[in-house]
Amino acid sequence: MRSHLLDPWSLPESLPVGDTDIPIRADYRDVLKALGAFQEELPRYFQWCKAMRLFYREPIPASLRPAAAQAMADFL
Repeated sequence: MRSHLLDPWSLPESLPVGDTDIPIRADYRDVLKALGAFQEELPRYFQWCKAMRLFYREPIPASLRPAAAQAMADFL
């Protein structure tokens, strides 16, 4: 995953999750919206679901959600 973050002048367009790269929204405004999901009065699971929905450009298959959550947390 770190290879996606080596160029200091551009943001990654995707993150590796499992065996695939999943497109992300890396603009700071989108990242702030995703982080804002953790401030809402929701159960923790739903906070993560909402944050991932805001952060990733595509729906995440259920089998990849734990890895996608970890990839998002590592990126943020």
